[in-house]
Amino acid sequence: MSTAVDAETEVKKVLDEVVSNLGNAHFGYSFDTIGEYLAKDHTRFFEEQRDPTGKPWKPLNNRAIDSRWLRQLGGGTVGSGRQGKILEPIFLAQGFRPDDTILIDTGALRISLAYRGSPNHVEISDSLNFEFGTSVEYASIHQYGGTSRTYDERSERWIDIVTPARPMVGWSENSVNEAVEIVADEAVLIAISGL
Repeated sequence: MSTAVDAETEVKKVLDEVVSNLGNAHFGYSFDTIGEYLAKDHTRFFEEQRDPTGKPWKPLNNRAIDSRWLRQLGGGTVGSGRQGKILEPIFLAQGFRPDDTILIDTGALRISLAYRGSPNHVEISDSLNFEFGTSVEYASIHQYGGTSRTYDERSERWIDIVTPARPMVGWSENSVNEAVEIVADEAVLIAISGL
């Protein structure tokens, strides 16, 4: 009977040590690896112009495309009275092609996505203090959508600009599965490290 009690005591001792090791764990390697994986995942979202769930982003409206064309040629923006792609025939005749990529005007938003950003950014985070997101000022209007007001000098009036939600930060099913696998692998290493 004493051997059964000794075995039980030994197993409990090992389990207590495993729990203690995991309780004191910081999972720094996992977070770095997950951060790198999310950066690659989010680069793909921008390339495919879709949100983390796979849903395509809403296309740019004609006014936004016209304004982008003007900026690319060193001009201003399209006034509030403009409707449709009125500049398209002019630019196409001159050999210019539209840049209608969504959420990629200057590229600043795409390259700003990072692991452990500032607390004022669009982010995904959890109770383990893992953060991935961006601190670009205009990110939240694109992530969640909304209405902003701007003064149109041509018409000398304030206009509302409605921006549809185009979520660019979040967990895809693949990134969740990858994160779970990464953390599980490190948890096993941490759990047995003190044995």
